[in-house]
Amino acid sequence: RDSSNGEIYPTTITDQLGIGTTNPARSLDLSTTGQMTFGDVVSGTNTSHPGIYWHSSQSYGIYRTSGSWSSPNYQQLQIKFDTGIILNPGSGSYGKSHVAVVGGLSVGDSYYTTMEDNGLIVQGSVGIGTTSPSCALEVTSSGDQHILLNGSTNPYIRFQEGSTSRAYVQWH
Repeated sequence: RDSSNGEIYPTTITDQLGIGTTNPARSLDLSTTGQMTFGDVVSGTNTSHPGIYWHSSQSYGIYRTSGSWSSPNYQQLQIKFDTGIILNPGSGSYGKSHVAVVGGLSVGDSYYTTMEDNGLIVQGSVGIGTTSPSCALEVTSSGDQHILLNGSTNPYIRFQEGSTSRAYVQWH
C-alpha cells in the first residue's frame, strides 16, 4: 500500500490481493461478493449475482445466476446485455474461428430454460437461406441447390397430425 496516495498494489507478480478477505486464493480475490463494476453509472443495486457489471442493474453484465450451488441445479454463467449480444468468432481465418455449443441449444424467449441434450430446440420460425421465414421451417435456395436427407437405412419424411402419421415420402 502506498500511504502517500492510498493506492494498493501487489509488489510482485506472485502476490495475491484480497478485497473482503485476509486470505486471498488468487491473484485478485473478491471474497464472497465476487463483484466488479465498470463505468460511471454503476451502483450497488445488483448485489445478488456475483459478476462483472457495466450498468446499475442486472441488464448489462456477466454473472453467475442466483440460487444454491448444489447438484443437480448448479448455477450458470449468464451474459446479459439488454441491447443485444454479438458472438463474433472471426472470419474463419484461424482454425478455431467458430462458435461451438457443447451439449444442447435452446433458443427463444421462454425456451431458454428448456434443457436439450445434443440437440436444438427453437421457439418460433426457422429460416435456412432466408432472413424472414414465413412458416415454422422455410428452406429457400437458388440455382441448383437442394435439400439432402441422408440416413443409414431408408431415410424418409413423415407428415403427422398430432400423434397420427398421415403420409410418408421415401426413396427405395
